[in-house]
Amino acid sequence: MVIQKRKKILINPKFQIRIGLYLLGAIVASTFAFPITIEFVFRKIVSEVAPWVPHTAEHYENIKIPLQCALMAFWAIFTSAGFIICIFLTHRVAGPIYKLTKYLKDFTTIGEAQPLYFRKHDYFLEVPAAFNTMLEGLQTKTRNHQAVLDEINHTLSELSTQMDDSKKAVVQDVCRKLSSLENL
Repeated sequence: MVIQKRKKILINPKFQIRIGLYLLGAIVASTFAFPITIEFVFRKIVSEVAPWVPHTAEHYENIKIPLQCALMAFWAIFTSAGFIICIFLTHRVAGPIYKLTKYLKDFTTIGEAQPLYFRKHDYFLEVPAAFNTMLEGLQTKTRNHQAVLDEINHTLSELSTQMDDSKKAVVQDVCRKLSSLENL
């Protein structure tokens, strides 16, 4: 098995970015509650503490904005990291689909089937295993069919030597067509 390295991060950009944006949207939507909750808690603390300890209430009021800015910076960092992780995770989905599609396109131009392999950490590793089993079965059937065709061709060739010329031409044409099937 050939070990393959990741050459492109965005194999299927439309899919990968769309999934990343869905994740980003979910993160953004869920984090709207975060600053609202902080604002609510600070207001509650300030309103409860202000009558008894004005200095502490003023202190909470002064640190509220820097704290919110710091939390928003952390949120931006974690959201960006989530988006990047999502791109790499979708690469493990898009990569096998891309490889299978490329394999099938190459097969139509080359005409010879080789075993299909995915990278070790890709998802859907059962696909190449099933595909290679199917390929082996088809190659076995093709060899068996080819043996039968060869036998028929040989038998007809022998029979053509015992026929008159009018029938001999027809049998030789059939033999030629059977021989052309070997090149498929």
